[in-house]
Amino acid sequence: MGRGHRESMGASPGRWGFTLIELLVVVAIIALLISILLPSLANAREQAKTVKCGTQLQQMAVGFQSCWTENNDFGPTWDDGVAGNLGTPDGFPMYTYADVLFDLDYIGSTELQACPSDERPSDIVRVRSSGAWNGRKYIFTRKQGASESWRDGIRTSFALSIIFHFNYREDRFKDPARQVVTADGNWTWFAGVAASQPFWSKLFPAPPQPWQAPNEGTSLAWRHGGNARRANFLYADGHVGVITPRVPMSRDDLNFRTVDTNKSFVWLPGEKSTRGVDERYRSPIQPNPERVTGYDEDPSNPLPGQVLRQPWYMYARQGSINIKLLDPDPNNRNYHPFAFPERLSAHYRTANRIWNKLPADPLQRR
Repeated sequence: MGRGHRESMGASPGRWGFTLIELLVVVAIIALLISILLPSLANAREQAKTVKCGTQLQQMAVGFQSCWTENNDFGPTWDDGVAGNLGTPDGFPMYTYADVLFDLDYIGSTELQACPSDERPSDIVRVRSSGAWNGRKYIFTRKQGASESWRDGIRTSFALSIIFHFNYREDRFKDPARQVVTADGNWTWFAGVAASQPFWSKLFPAPPQPWQAPNEGTSLAWRHGGNARRANFLYADGHVGVITPRVPMSRDDLNFRTVDTNKSFVWLPGEKSTRGVDERYRSPIQPNPERVTGYDEDPSNPLPGQVLRQPWYMYARQGSINIKLLDPDPNNRNYHPFAFPERLSAHYRTANRIWNKLPADPLQRR
């Protein structure tokens, strides 16, 4: 009996082995399951990134609300473009409105402005940052003070509505749940909610060049959801919505009907669609002799590359309304209501080196 038992035990490995065909079948089944599950896993990861992006915008919403409350409904400006004139050899290290919120303790981290789905830089931002767009090279580092190598692009993944950059009360809509403050973007600001860039090739032989994207109606980035083309919008009442644009069937659709502008908009409902981004504020503007022009430099400590006595703001008058230019070049669209507090201007903070938590010297932004 012991011998039979031993023979039975010795034969068992043969009975439990797999043939080559059986192994191939198992491998094929596993490959099939992976092919089925991978898209679901990818979708789940992207959904998680979309949610995290929305959560970051929600935290920024708290910062905006605090800023508006403490500053008589005024908020931060889009960026400190003055840094481009400082002659930095490496490029253009630009701070944004989110950096203003952080520096003034309205948000807890500058990393809130980096969407987890943003390639940083995207193809559009990479081309615009290379100098091909306006001759300037734009660069940034993810973390200040970490001695990182410069990266091409800009610090933020979220664009600020041009309306909230100008800060005119006349542009604030009575229903804040419909007016967009910030959104997924390819630049520091945007002037419309049309999804023209992702759908351009549906109606035309080739998409616009990347540096043209903001000039084709919007600089919004529809980076979520893969082919679904979704974006997160932060509204003036503080809520965040995920917007999926409509597929256009005509050029009018492309420019005006990819997003329901009754529910999400920059310009006030009923305004003409051809209005320039600063038409209300720009013309005519005349210097106001009743006010004194300020200057951005301390003669004992001038900014690199700037000429002494370069004005950083000018009080001016548009009709009977006093306004304040926070840039020596009016074409930079850095002007705001007369009562606008300069400390909320990224341009002003850089020109006067009053960044507190971030490096004040533009040449030390690493």
